[in-house]
Amino acid sequence: MGGFIESESEYNQNYNWYRDDSPAGLMSTTLVIRIPAEKFDTFMSSLEDLGQIMQKNSSAQNITKTYNDNETTIQVLNAEKERLADMMDKAETIQDMIAIEQRLSEVETQLNQANTTKSGMDMDIEYSTITVTVEEVSALSDIENPKDSFGSRIARAFGRSWTGFISFLQNFLLFLIRALPFLILLALLIFITVKIIRHRRKVQKNKNTSV
Repeated sequence: MGGFIESESEYNQNYNWYRDDSPAGLMSTTLVIRIPAEKFDTFMSSLEDLGQIMQKNSSAQNITKTYNDNETTIQVLNAEKERLADMMDKAETIQDMIAIEQRLSEVETQLNQANTTKSGMDMDIEYSTITVTVEEVSALSDIENPKDSFGSRIARAFGRSWTGFISFLQNFLLFLIRALPFLILLALLIFITVKIIRHRRKVQKNKNTSV
């Protein structure tokens, strides 16, 4: 639509990425877009065809007074700049030239700032600023019929419970694999302890039999 992306940021929502059993993180992107003002409504309407709109806010700011005040400031500074240039040509002493040059430098600095402000406001008038946040979802679902039947809700609940059960089994298996060295060491210690106890009992039994 003749616009451009002013800035873009991407985020990975998985803060446990360092864990082996951590699922892949969902991505989100925030875009600051500048769209020609006359195409603002068309652009906003087109977003509904790209996904589910979760939240939408819009606002407008009246900068007419600020813009006019800045225009007046530019005109006053330009007029003063011309007068200072004439005074510089007519200056007779070095002190007057230094004073005029100092003021002329201040006027030029203020004039540059005012022109920069004008350029920014011109951009805001010509282009609307739109911030769009796009979030990835783990699975797509039918959003056209939110009032589904009781049977479909039961089926969806069963599917979620089965998915949770599979996830539990996977996590339990990963736990066993990680704990396997410790389990082997524990089993070995138990085996050695049992052997020692049995040996002592056997020795004690032989002593009692000899007596």
